Amino acid sequence: MSVTFEEAQEIVKKQIQVGFVVANWGNENDQWWEIQAGDQRYLVDFDDDYASFDDICYLVRKSDGHYETKSFASNMEFFDDFKPYGDVPSFFK
Repeated sequence: MSVTFEEAQEIVKKQIQVGFVVANWGNENDQWWEIQAGDQRYLVDFDDDYASFDDICYLVRKSDGHYETKSFASNMEFFDDFKPYGDVPSFFK
């Protein structure tokens, strides 16, 4: 089984808080999808006033769909080989 980006988005949608949206772009490495989720006013409308500073990254393992979250600041080395996936808005580059 190999989980697609779209399937990973659906997995995260089931886990995130009500009112959050999932972006149509994210990050990946060979083993994981990192799905961007948060307030629509930040992810879609690019309004910094609605940025989340909770440092939570939403992850889905490509091999089996396992979902977990990690703190970016506490796990920077984990994210070293992640690369952008999809059409990342220039606001987030």
